[in-house]
Amino acid sequence: MNRIVRLAPALLLAAAACAAPAPTGQGGTPASKVGGSVTFVATTDPDTLDLHQTSNPVSSTIFGWIYEPLIYQDLDNTYKGLLAESWAVSSDNRAITFKLRKGVTFTDGSPFNAEAVKFTFERLVRVGAKSPIFETFKNIASAEAKDETTFVLNMKEPSAPIFHDLQTAYAGILSPSAVKAANDNIGRAAVGTGPYKLKEFQTGQQITLERNADYKWPPALFANRGAPYIQELRYRVIPEPATQLAARGTRRTAASRSTTASRTASPTSASTRSARRSTTRSSARRSRAP
Repeated sequence: MNRIVRLAPALLLAAAACAAPAPTGQGGTPASKVGGSVTFVATTDPDTLDLHQTSNPVSSTIFGWIYEPLIYQDLDNTYKGLLAESWAVSSDNRAITFKLRKGVTFTDGSPFNAEAVKFTFERLVRVGAKSPIFETFKNIASAEAKDETTFVLNMKEPSAPIFHDLQTAYAGILSPSAVKAANDNIGRAAVGTGPYKLKEFQTGQQITLERNADYKWPPALFANRGAPYIQELRYRVIPEPATQLAARGTRRTAASRSTTASRTASPTSASTRSARRSTTRSSARRSRAP
């Protein structure tokens, strides 16, 4: 399978999730279903895959497959745990204590833990002025890693939008070791815990993501309990509509159904995340069974 589409990624990948069980391979994914690729059109070049250095929706759509946040917003608009299993809010609404999921690893092999969450949010406050969630995180008084699986977010004042912002792609958790290895220059070296990892970044041409074969921590409601089925996701940078159609040859169905969402939807938004997780984590986005 190798298709060029402009449909919202969530819709396409949700459809890919509806399949009968098969013998499982690495990561718990049916081995017979793994393979192929899907190519999306990006109308502009993503400026960076550093989630703290951009508000570009094309960038967030792509890095939303790579990074994962602590929580997600389900289709019923309630917040559910992703990298966090549960949380408790203090009586004065100024502190949130998260219990983190065990057994999660970044794609560089390093462990996901409370120190990684602390590192990520402290970096966001320090360098994240371009991030759309920066104003919310300026209200953070401190971040504490109590132990490997306990993280506390202390706020200066109660914050109404904090959970909304925590479920976005921009609140994804970084690998501290990967950031340090890249000397903090992760715009072309994105490493997260998500169902896909960065394979190639060709500026002005194409970004290629490949499945994270070790992915095995989707939300409980998804049938696919392991890694995505689709081997690669490709985002081709094609600004001109006529060129987009030419790239698809004579088949015009997907292009004729395209919507603004195909250019702006992030895999971490409520509907996109739940649908995307069917693909890997999709319900057949979240946020995924290719």
